[in-house]
Formats: sequence, structure tokens, C-alpha cells
Amino acid sequence: MIRTVLLAHLDSFNVKEGDRVKKGDLLGVMGNSGYVIPEAPGGTHLHVTVFDQPVSQWMWQYQIPGMGGSKKLTEEIAKLPGFLLYKGADRQRKITTEYSDIYDGGVRHWGIDLIDVGSGRPGIHWPYEFDGIVVARRDFGNGSSGRWGKALMIQADDQPREKSDGVYIVKRGDTLSKIAA
Repeated sequence: MIRTVLLAHLDSFNVKEGDRVKKGDLLGVMGNSGYVIPEAPGGTHLHVTVFDQPVSQWMWQYQIPGMGGSKKLTEEIAKLPGFLLYKGADRQRKITTEYSDIYDGGVRHWGIDLIDVGSGRPGIHWPYEFDGIVVARRDFGNGSSGRWGKALMIQADDQPREKSDGVYIVKRGDTLSKIAA
């Protein structure tokens, strides 16, 4: 299944569009833009939404359910070991906002917010056994107009296909002659 992982409220990026990410790769560092509800505005946290289909465009919160936002996949990634690391150690985390549990600016919050129980800003690492591709990276800024801070979208297929059903997933380094063979 192809999935897209949306990560928002990052302080910094460690990847760029087109990068292939593997298990354990550092994606960025948790930031403090936006709001942590019900904690306090501006706390260090990470917003996570996982879609059950390819998504490569930025969207408004209310559009997420129609774009394949998945409660099950979102809750699954939040629990994976190696997702949040600080100085090489897996961090204890707490979900402060359940998937679609609260209203944020008049619409449901289609994702979860994670806070780190320790001190410092943990790094966010690719937690899956399968690779992903960074399909979008954007700095929304801070303040009321840019409450997402820095955000990433990463697409991955947990069952990679070479050539089947007439569909081929293009990978970095592919050439026309290699694909045609």
C-alpha cells in the first residue's frame, strides 16, 4: 500500500525534496510552531498525519479526510520505536491530541500531536522498514499565518512493486533503457 506521511511543526529539515529515506534516517528536528492542545500554545511538538494513498499537495485541515487521512496508520507510526530520538536514545512520547478529537480553527484536527516527555528537541527519524521519498518540503514560517512551521511529506510503498499490472514506480537513478529492459 502506498502511504504518505505528513510531518509538521519541525524546527529544521535534514532532507530535501527527492531524497530517498531509509529506516533510521534523520528527517528533521521537532519544533514549537503552532499550538499543542490541550497543553499550551507554542510547546515543542510534532503533528503527524498518515494518508493511505499518494498525496503531494499541501492542503487545509478540512481536506484531509477526503485525501485519505488514516486514523489507524497515523496512530501506528506514533508508536514505532526509533521515530523520536534524542542523542541516540528512543524518547518517551505522549499523544496530546487524538486523531480528529478536537476542533482547531473550526475544523477537526485530522492527525495527532506528539510531545516529547523529556527535555530538548528530539530528532524525527524514518521509522519504517521500507524506504520513502520526500515529495514535498515547505517552510510555512511562524506566527498566526504560518502555524505549521516547517513541514514534510514523504511517500512510501510498504509493498514495493517493480513491474506489475502495467505499473512501474520510477526510482532515482532509473534510465529509459533500464526501465524498458
